Amino acid sequence: MAENNTTVDAASVWDTDSGDVAQSLADDNLQAQGHLWEALRGALVASGLSYEDVASRLGIDVDLVRAISGGRVDISLSDLREYAYAVDASITYRVIPRYSHYLETFRQLLSEKHWHDSHSDNVQFDRRTLEALVP
Repeated sequence: MAENNTTVDAASVWDTDSGDVAQSLADDNLQAQGHLWEALRGALVASGLSYEDVASRLGIDVDLVRAISGGRVDISLSDLREYAYAVDASITYRVIPRYSHYLETFRQLLSEKHWHDSHSDNVQFDRRTLEALVP
């Protein structure tokens, strides 16, 4: 594992609502989906193909191609690959762990009385320390 010197302030973690973490994750994923559709529209333009050309390549209705290109239709990963192939684009998947379970465990540890008796709320923890706290 590459070394990561990211620090987390104990007080800020204490004040973070787990609902805020979930909402942040949902927002990030929705934003990533928007970037995906923008990139696919860009690939369509770069290919020089029309909606009609792509519809013909995919064997689907041109209105469906417009809806897909506009991000108005949820499609499967296999449909996404076919669409990318039709517009001469490559798809790269990337999953980034958010360590939400570490945050929840850390918050539980901070809430335990013995922690507050012996530590300051201003203690800094690096990611390696957080990972060591969670089995």
